[in-house]
Amino acid sequence: MYEWSHSVTTTASPEQVWPLYADVDRWLEWDSGLVSVTLEGDFVVGSRGVLGVEGQPPFEWELTEVIENSLFTDVTDIPGVATLTFVHRIEPTATGSVITHEVRIVGPAAAQLGPNVTSDTPECMERLAELAAS
Repeated sequence: MYEWSHSVTTTASPEQVWPLYADVDRWLEWDSGLVSVTLEGDFVVGSRGVLGVEGQPPFEWELTEVIENSLFTDVTDIPGVATLTFVHRIEPTATGSVITHEVRIVGPAAAQLGPNVTSDTPECMERLAELAAS
């Protein structure tokens, strides 16, 4: 198993951050590792989509938890390789929010995939915080 977490602080409120999560077309504005992203249906539990990751084949993903202005969790299963769970949290503070991204990977390739999956995440989160605050 591979587990990883990173947090950034922003002056943006959870209500300013949330639209950058809930509108998956906007993910390309802050997540430099993505080349495409789709979602079939609304941003609700059970909706599925396809992620295009730079240098990789497309991956199917599913929303497994959604709490507006607070958090969402998505899961990508790569059969025989690993299951990747991404938790995205927004916690209000007196001056804005703390944004936390957590990654849990289980499966035979977890240890190998983990550092590659998370390598650009802090940079992407900083961009997310900047966009939300602007």
